[in-house]
Amino acid sequence: MRRPATLLLAASALALAGCATWRADAPRPESRSWERPQDTALGRHFAAAEALHPGLSAAVLLGDSAQALDAHLALADAAERSIDLQYYIYRADGSGLRLLERLVAAADRGVRVRILVDDVNLDATDFDLAALDLHPLIEIRVFNPFAWRPRWSRSLQGLTDFDRLNRRLHNKMFAVDGQVVMLGGRNIGDEYSGLHPEANFSDLEVALSGPGARDVARGFDPFWNDTLSVPAAALPSRAPGDADLQRVRAGLRQRLAALETARPRDPVAERAALAPLLATAQDAGAWSRTHYLQDPPGKARRGARLDSPLVLQLQTLMEQAQREILVESSYLVPGRALREQLGTLAARGVAVRVLTNSLAATDVAMVHSGYARHRRGLLAMGVALHEFRPFRLDASGAGPPGSSRASLHSKALVVDRRRVWIGSFNLDPRSIRLNTENGVLIENPRLAAELTARVLDDTSPAKSWKLEFAAGCADTRRCPLRWRGTVDGVERVLDREPEASLARRAMVRFMRLLPPADTFL
Repeated sequence: MRRPATLLLAASALALAGCATWRADAPRPESRSWERPQDTALGRHFAAAEALHPGLSAAVLLGDSAQALDAHLALADAAERSIDLQYYIYRADGSGLRLLERLVAAADRGVRVRILVDDVNLDATDFDLAALDLHPLIEIRVFNPFAWRPRWSRSLQGLTDFDRLNRRLHNKMFAVDGQVVMLGGRNIGDEYSGLHPEANFSDLEVALSGPGARDVARGFDPFWNDTLSVPAAALPSRAPGDADLQRVRAGLRQRLAALETARPRDPVAERAALAPLLATAQDAGAWSRTHYLQDPPGKARRGARLDSPLVLQLQTLMEQAQREILVESSYLVPGRALREQLGTLAARGVAVRVLTNSLAATDVAMVHSGYARHRRGLLAMGVALHEFRPFRLDASGAGPPGSSRASLHSKALVVDRRRVWIGSFNLDPRSIRLNTENGVLIENPRLAAELTARVLDDTSPAKSWKLEFAAGCADTRRCPLRWRGTVDGVERVLDREPEASLARRAMVRFMRLLPPADTFL
């Protein structure tokens, strides 16, 4: 008698046999990032400053969610030669539609637009993507796509091709004219722009101009030209025509008209969001030495066992700390090497402060279960642990009071208030082993001071819970945990996961009884 697993796989194969798959014969010409920024207005704007600061790059933090979207929109409007973007998530909501409108407008005026998105969270239909791809200056590719395209088949494909489909493009990057880039933790969508009615992410990006920006822009090419990046034209079962492109464009105009009625665009705010970066051309303190790293696209291939260069970069950065390390990591699941390193640093007198999501704030409870099993060990080693609270964000992402719930999504480090690292890399097994990631190290005390102020505010008693052992407990392996913070200005000390429902606490407690499932996190 056949085993149940064999029967299940056989049934899955039969179910998928009749599904349409993408075509391997679609043209996929290679192309490269724009290498002549001096031929553009953005390049000319920064040329004199680059000459005064050879080898350095201008850097500006983008901490405000709404302003970050405005900066993307303004940059797209400023583009003259090229726009390249790659994202793990690109929502077909208000934020995504507004940016898409600017990308199409840029292409209409002669700008080459290359769009690379991961398949797992793709909102748009294959046919509409392929139709938009017909624009002579817009090219769209989808990274590591599911072989069979019907949405209902994805769970079955996960059973039959798990190792490949569990590996995703997690990099975030937006590059214009080879002169200016943005990168960090944000995806494109209302929940990343402070505009979602129910839940928004507190996130972080950095805008770069100069040689460091060109390093990031060039990093797009290996992903774009890799065979894992499949042209949108290969995805639908039938090829669209020009009438379909016009239909997609008309639909975009119609949806934007409705969006304008509900939430009109603000050109003044968009220009203001870009102004701090443009002002760095006259600001010597904004120019910094940068070190950009990214995973190779081959890390996402089935069976790949590649060591991420970002792991060594982060380990080296932390090892060089003399006084203080501040960490924001939304999905923290510390492996043995990280736990040992943090413990060693704390033992030699380095103040180590780590912020991650509380159970009530996280959007991935399984990740919290992986983190929770290591809390006592980290506290015992002298690491200060803080858990972000699901406080209410207003529309600008500034904080309570407001209309939507907050969740931490940033990935950043500050070392000795002099060096900053910002990227897409979470301190968890997925980022280390499975997803492709990117990040940049910036050596700038002023930028570090700005990010330090943000972390200290995020770890304040009003915004996060500080973990500690119950008073008088000597055996840290069994000591009850306590969460200390303020509620309406009054200090509170709680003896269970704060602000989380009984059902959620029970679910995480059950997950912690299971063997660690690091490769699934």
